[in-house]
Amino acid sequence: MDDRALSLDVQKKLVRENPPKGVYKIKGSDHCPFFSKFQLLHKILKEIVQIP
Repeated sequence: MDDRALSLDVQKKLVRENPPKGVYKIKGSDHCPFFSKFQLLHKILKEIVQIP
């Protein structure tokens, strides 16, 4: 991930302290995947809404 708004260490800490049901990584995205990787983000969001 190329998110420079939050360092990778901070991102991992946030996940560790607030464990989600899953983590999705969008390779080559930046802080705004809805601009940089919108098609892949759309696919992932469709998967997420199916999680009970």
